[in-house]
Amino acid sequence: MREYTAYASGVNEGREIAGFALAGVPVGASASNLREAAVRTILRSEGPVFLDSGAFSEVDSPLRRNAWKS
Repeated sequence: MREYTAYASGVNEGREIAGFALAGVPVGASASNLREAAVRTILRSEGPVFLDSGAFSEVDSPLRRNAWKS
């Protein structure tokens, strides 16, 4: 059986990153949404970090537009 790592998605604030890392939860962040403090926190983090480009947030779809209506 393969082992997989599940990352907490959308962890973009420095305090969130520090908390998740302290709890041993792998951090998933959007590089385009990170502030300088968050980048410094990631660089100090010892756990796994997954950074994506944030490009999906630029996609316009009916699902995204209507998600707040439910």
